[in-house]
Order: sequence, then structure tokens, then C-alpha cells
Amino acid sequence: MELIVTRHGETEENIQNITTGWRQGRLSEQGKLQAKKLSESLKGLKLDIIYSSDLSRCLHTANEVLKYHSIPMVTTSLLRERSYGEYEGKVLTSEELYKLPGGLYEGRPCQGESLRDVWDRINKFYTYLKDLNNYETILVMTHAGPSRIFRAIIDNKKLEDLMAIQKLENAAILRFII
Repeated sequence: MELIVTRHGETEENIQNITTGWRQGRLSEQGKLQAKKLSESLKGLKLDIIYSSDLSRCLHTANEVLKYHSIPMVTTSLLRERSYGEYEGKVLTSEELYKLPGGLYEGRPCQGESLRDVWDRINKFYTYLKDLNNYETILVMTHAGPSRIFRAIIDNKKLEDLMAIQKLENAAILRFII
């Protein structure tokens, strides 16, 4: 099975360095163009299904892909970005994350998730995908954090290796054979 992991187009919040987390976010004009270009780059591929984060920035991007493919799309909260709780809607610095009780990987913002929580959520979804045997090519539409975690899990890395993995740019693609 081929797994194509991609990230939504650029958002207004990305431009302003605002932490969006579980907030919906709005694609910028550049993000809308990126979504269209991504769609065009995938139109020649035979896709069987799209799994998408249920947040609007992913749904908008995934719907562009569906313009060239008559396939089902399943939305799921498992593919959401990390919930940053109290930090959502603000500019979040790395220093603030390091200061969380529990540290970078286990620290959890008030009403949010730790990186370990997101790792476990993406790993659960990846295990589900590996157990499927009725699709040849699956497209996953997600966010920067989860796409980095997919790469780590597939490459047999540990959570502690996550920061060494480059984040996926907006509307970029990772392809895996699993």
C-alpha cells in the first residue's frame, strides 16, 4: 500500500506565527493557490481514499484534491494538529513549550495535549491504516506536527528524535510504501 501524507495550504495564522492548534484557521490566498497546485500534482495518480483532519484548513485543501478524484473522504479528529489549549490564538515560543511542567515531550498546556499525546494518537491512526488491505493508495491530509510524527513512526524513530525531523511545508507531500 502507498501512503501519501500531505499538509494543508498556508493559513493566515501561519503567516502571523499564530498557534492555531484545534482552531479552524483560514487558508490565505497563497494557501488556496497551494491547494490548487497540490490537487493538480495529484490528479494523475490513482487515489483510493482520502483521510483528512476535520479542521477546515485541511478540509479546504482536501476538497481541492477531490475535484480530480471521485473517491470517498473520511474526516477524523485523530489527524488534527496538537491541541495547544491556552496557547491557541497566540504566538507561541519554543521557550514557553520547554517551560511546561513535564518538558518538551510530556508537558501539556492547560486544556491541551503533550507531544506524547499526539504521538499516541497518530500511531493509533497509522496502526489502523496498516491493518487496511482494501486500498492501494491512501492520501492523508493533515498538519505540520502529525506529518512529522508519521515520518518518525514510519522511519522507526522515537518521540525524542522528533525535533530532528524537518517539518513538512504547506501543501507538500511525503510518500511511503507500507
